[in-house]
Amino acid sequence: MKSSLGLVSLLMGAASAAPAPLVLRSINATVAPEAPKLPLIPIPNTSRVPTAGRNIAPTSNLNLAWQTPDNASVVAVALNMQHPAVVLEDVDDVTAVDCTGQASVAAEKKDVYSTAKSTEIDFNNVATPVSDVDKRGISFNKEGLTIAYNYSLPSEQTIVNVNDISVVLHEAQIQNSVTYGGHVKWELFDGVTEFTIDIDKSMFHQANLTFGTNVKLSQTWSWAPEPLTYSVIDVPGILSLGPSAGVSFGGEISASTGGSITGDFTSSMPNGSIHLDFINWDQSTSTGWETDHDASFRTSENVKVTLKPFVDFTVEFACNLFDGLLDLSTGVKAQPSFPFITAATATQDLNSTGTMSFPNATCANGLSETIQFEFAVSAFATEFVSATLYDYKTDLYKGCINF
Repeated sequence: MKSSLGLVSLLMGAASAAPAPLVLRSINATVAPEAPKLPLIPIPNTSRVPTAGRNIAPTSNLNLAWQTPDNASVVAVALNMQHPAVVLEDVDDVTAVDCTGQASVAAEKKDVYSTAKSTEIDFNNVATPVSDVDKRGISFNKEGLTIAYNYSLPSEQTIVNVNDISVVLHEAQIQNSVTYGGHVKWELFDGVTEFTIDIDKSMFHQANLTFGTNVKLSQTWSWAPEPLTYSVIDVPGILSLGPSAGVSFGGEISASTGGSITGDFTSSMPNGSIHLDFINWDQSTSTGWETDHDASFRTSENVKVTLKPFVDFTVEFACNLFDGLLDLSTGVKAQPSFPFITAATATQDLNSTGTMSFPNATCANGLSETIQFEFAVSAFATEFVSATLYDYKTDLYKGCINF
């Protein structure tokens, strides 16, 4: 029987968990120094047998556990080894070793990728006073890791001023919160056999913008502040996981003449849930998303235009196994948008006195407007697939434009 001793000692090294400084900042925010890293301390797990001499027996199934100094649970890794091994940290009942005769010892350093038949990682909950400590979660509360940010952008700033189009952001507020957990399993001959992420997401936005153009055009634009990033956890040789969250403002505009449109739109989705299964994609689901939304638009003149302002809420998870040998990075994008359409409802007649009329028009001045609300949730993943998980559309208003 071949045994691998000292595996855990090679892995424990510099495991750490630390949030990076906030990059999305309000107008009054100051630049903060990077937060210090929190060390992850190796601890015994509940599979350890508290009988003298039992934990020194090699076994193919290993469970490794870490926690932060404040006893917050962080991560657990289950390994099925190619050869029986011993977790040295679990061997605490050996007080002395007496060697007789001659002996020779040889050691070789190998990584988990080349020594384990399977690696299973859970990051979906944390230990509490009534729960076991062997299933560790990358999390600092019982639901999972929460990424949250609230901020207000500087007011009255021009965010787009190119190619005959300008966009002025009068004001904007964003509130976003994401709680997530998941499960990854890798096997020697089959690769990644299980990979799921569960996300609970709430978000709110309010924005007031003016879109202006002096020519006929059809164009799409987007603008984003710097993303909010975290460096959450790094277990050397096994797992590197870091989420990032960001928001962008954008729009699609098609105008027959020059003019300007000011829009004020608000949406709130407090209870969305997403289950992503990147191996069995047809089992991915998205539920909840009870929306509250409102929008209003003002046009400067009789301009026929189609405008679709939107806000993208994106959460990405940079996930690498075995020092980057496997890239499981993935992400989710939630996009509320407010299509605004003006249209001519009849032809124009000009009589000899210069009076304009609109025969058979449904609106007195010949222009109608439609405001809609659309909301879509899509997922994407490196080396896997991308798809729309949720799609919702409704009319908010249909009527006439009055000048």
